[in-house]
Amino acid sequence: MARRLAAWCLERPAGLLAGLGACPACAIAPATAAGMCRACQRRPWPARRDGDVLLLGAYAGSLGALVRAAKFDGASRLLDALGAALGRGLAREAELDERLRGAWLVPIPSHRRRRARRGPDPSERLAGVAARTCGHCRSVAALERVRVGRPQSTLAAADRERNVVDAFALRSPWQRVLRGRVVVLVDDVLTSGATARAAAGPLTGAGARVALVMVVAGPGSG
Repeated sequence: MARRLAAWCLERPAGLLAGLGACPACAIAPATAAGMCRACQRRPWPARRDGDVLLLGAYAGSLGALVRAAKFDGASRLLDALGAALGRGLAREAELDERLRGAWLVPIPSHRRRRARRGPDPSERLAGVAARTCGHCRSVAALERVRVGRPQSTLAAADRERNVVDAFALRSPWQRVLRGRVVVLVDDVLTSGATARAAAGPLTGAGARVALVMVVAGPGSG
């Protein structure tokens, strides 16, 4: 019995450490006060460009675990490292495209009822940290969610567009100052893109140019 237990411990350290505060990124080493283990904190988490999306990687893996821990397990400190990685990626993109210099980072908000249950939006913290890291951008809470639909994760792809029709509106006074501004939308996760397209509508309607969507994780497994 003791030999079997020892073998189980060696093969499945994540299972044991999960109950002791395992790092959500690697599920092996103990997490620190920053939410990740020291090794994962030192990871560069490089951002990559995929069309009009800037992301750190795929949701199906450690990034998805980090997002879930930040949103549902109270580990919001994880967002600081992820937001900083996005900010570094945006700074590199701005070296290639000067139009991104001085961009406004606009978080995609959830409805106030969901914030009351879960706490502040991850997108707001990501945008704020990314703007400070990038150095020449500004985080602007220009959007509000005015209609509550079902959680997008519970819907088939064909139903997600309908679920977010007219879900977003511009806050005052931002509708008067957006014309000609370059905007980067910020969210934690991108799946079908329906939410990002719905959020972009009021911004482009006010004369802004949505140049990028910036997220921690997107679809895929790579």
